[in-house]
Amino acid sequence: MPTYAGEGVTMTDDAAAAYAAARGEMIARLMAAAAQSAPRVPRRGEGRSADGDATVGVDERGFVEHVSFGRDIARLDATELAAATLEAIRAAQDDARGDAPAASPAAGGAVRRLHDDSFARTADELLRGAKGEGR
Repeated sequence: MPTYAGEGVTMTDDAAAAYAAARGEMIARLMAAAAQSAPRVPRRGEGRSADGDATVGVDERGFVEHVSFGRDIARLDATELAAATLEAIRAAQDDARGDAPAASPAAGGAVRRLHDDSFARTADELLRGAKGEGR
């Protein structure tokens, strides 16, 4: 069985292939996590209440720039009007954030996947293989 030697470690073909695969996986995970945490360009947002009674625009900071109401606004009481307006504001702020890392569950998943133990387990297997220990 061919072996590779270097920097005080000797590896078999299997160990070298496992090391290359683990290294590639680690680099891919680091790149994905870095892409998820890249700064986002602030942008404006637009939001509408579910019933369409209120529409809101916000600036890059999430501050309200404009509010408009539909023709049926007269049928709402003060509580319903407030709820529709707040719903539209929240939707506009969500739109402005887009897929910002803090708001994205996917980003947290990328970071969690980065911290799993698969790389450590593969490195242990490589070291056991280099030392001639059984798996």
